[in-house]
Amino acid sequence: MEYIVNGAGAKVYKDIKKIKHLEIPNLKSDSEVGKVYKVLSTGFIEMTPLVTIENEQGKPEVRLLPNDLSGWVITTMDLKKRGISILPEKVEFGKLDGVNYAEVN
Repeated sequence: MEYIVNGAGAKVYKDIKKIKHLEIPNLKSDSEVGKVYKVLSTGFIEMTPLVTIENEQGKPEVRLLPNDLSGWVITTMDLKKRGISILPEKVEFGKLDGVNYAEVN
């Protein structure tokens, strides 16, 4: 089997090259707003952070994240292990001054 289905119902391909990257816009200033996704869950594959989002059709899809969002993914996973689930939730993603961010709305 070339993929597994995660807890949110999305296909997670074992070959990381088959997983698309999350579209994260470059922002010119902090007055601009990034792209908001409904994030269902977070995780890692081959040491690469990923999110499961709800697409425009309401279906779950897995997307790779930039490595500098690993800390955010670890925090969401750690909170869940402690019984504090912040997901699913709308999350704004953007890149400002060369740094990616994820902010729960």
